[in-house]
Amino acid sequence: MTVALSFNQTKNTMSLNFIYRFQLNLHQALLDSVKLKEQIKEIYLSTVQDGNYPFILINVIKVDDKSKANISIYGLEFEVCIFSRDKNKKKLLLISELVEEALTPKNLGFGEYSIAGIKLNDLSFDEARDLVHNKLTMRYRGMLKKV
Repeated sequence: MTVALSFNQTKNTMSLNFIYRFQLNLHQALLDSVKLKEQIKEIYLSTVQDGNYPFILINVIKVDDKSKANISIYGLEFEVCIFSRDKNKKKLLLISELVEEALTPKNLGFGEYSIAGIKLNDLSFDEARDLVHNKLTMRYRGMLKKV
């Protein structure tokens, strides 16, 4: 997992554990979807070499500190990658709809953090050379606020 961090210089002592907790909560929100669990084999938090298709990979990309004097707010960029053996992308699109249903601000808050908003920014398809293994990347942006 590669994460780019941009934080104010005045907050050098801040714990970054909330990033991992967010990723675990995102993982749990997807696992809690019964319909989604019926369609996939596994949800991974790190790159896998021989995953069971279809599977999902969660990747946190960037966290920006947008905090003010007494309010902690962080901009998040993350992606949900769906891998499938599917010639016509039908399975990828079905799974992506179920991911969208599962990823709501209500489902992603944890501990003293709440999600102020979440938005799907970008979808991209990648095909392997064999034209059977496909990947759909769903890129999200969100705002995490410490309450």
